[in-house]
Amino acid sequence: METAILAGGRSSRFGANKALADWFGAPLIATIAEKAGAVTEKVFIISNDEAPYRFLDIPVYPDIYPGMGPLSGLHSALSHAASNRVMVLACDMPLLNTDLLRHLISIRSWAPVITVEAKGRIEPLHSVYHRSLLHPAGLLLASGVGMGLTRFIESLPHRTLSEEAVRRFCPSLVCLASANTPEALARLKGVALRG
Repeated sequence: METAILAGGRSSRFGANKALADWFGAPLIATIAEKAGAVTEKVFIISNDEAPYRFLDIPVYPDIYPGMGPLSGLHSALSHAASNRVMVLACDMPLLNTDLLRHLISIRSWAPVITVEAKGRIEPLHSVYHRSLLHPAGLLLASGVGMGLTRFIESLPHRTLSEEAVRRFCPSLVCLASANTPEALARLKGVALRG
């Protein structure tokens, strides 16, 4: 099992590259990579700019279809994965729960996507994808069809870990919270300081 961290977004709401935002003295993405490395054998990053992430000393791969959003990031992750299943994480979830991640990757299912649900929505960047999705994702991208990851997952057979199950590991669901803005990052830092 491998983990791909998607770090190719524009960070428009953040105002700067949120993956490099400070998280208690280290770039945010370093925390994501550390947690991913604790539960999977290999970690790599999907980004069209390798330079900012060289300090992590892990592979960085570009989108094969640049400028087409997270579906393109997933496609690139599946293209570069050596294993049949890849956990895909956002670069801005600093309070990831490693026990929940371990549980997620331990689930065996014939469905090509295993994801989590919280507040009535699935979380596509906290999910496990099978490499068999490389072809359908590639067809969509090659045809120029724009599709969000949530819609892509909903078009496929998928297994969803319910909010109730997620709360057993993360009662407040803060482990799924994203630092999309500086204010959100500050709130998450406050949560981390309070333990």
